[in-house]
Amino acid sequence: LWRTSTDSYTYDKRGNLVEVVSEFDYMNNMGTSKTKQTYAYNSRNQMTEEVIYGYKHNKKEFFPNITNKMEYDKKGRVVHTTTIQTTGIAGDYTSECFIEYTEQNGQVVREQRKSNSSRDENWTVEVINRAYDTYGNLVREDREKNDTYSGSTNYYYDLATKAENVQGVGWYDKPGMSLLNWGLLCDACNSKYRVTRIN
Repeated sequence: LWRTSTDSYTYDKRGNLVEVVSEFDYMNNMGTSKTKQTYAYNSRNQMTEEVIYGYKHNKKEFFPNITNKMEYDKKGRVVHTTTIQTTGIAGDYTSECFIEYTEQNGQVVREQRKSNSSRDENWTVEVINRAYDTYGNLVREDREKNDTYSGSTNYYYDLATKAENVQGVGWYDKPGMSLLNWGLLCDACNSKYRVTRIN
């Protein structure tokens, strides 16, 4: 036995988990460590904030390390998330994600992710646009990075609308012109695969 742990849980009046504190005692005089997460909710009991804390051993205190925030639409779907990571040193990080849904089936048709590091003041913006067929199956994903096309994936299905194969196009190529090129992994590598099912 080299470590023991004790977990403490706190709930609000509505039964929502609002805090988890874990304390670890290490054997052979290796000391004690702690972790903590806190959670906040809106009036509909939807989680709106999660904070993951770091622990300063020399000061014996917690500090907010990663903060995740969520916003919802009237249908209870997440439409905006924000993640802020604070380490107290170079490398602090912020990212946001905006999500759009179809009105009919509530499927995600667009994700826009923005990220920024304290080492670089410029934001990196990545976008994924998705298209679906009449059955609600995902048929295409188009990706952009900083307003530059960066790749696509096409999905094909059999008569039972089961996924049959996936084909992507080369980076910076026009859609449908070539198979996905994995770039740095292998200049000559392409990818195409088929899923076969036995009933």
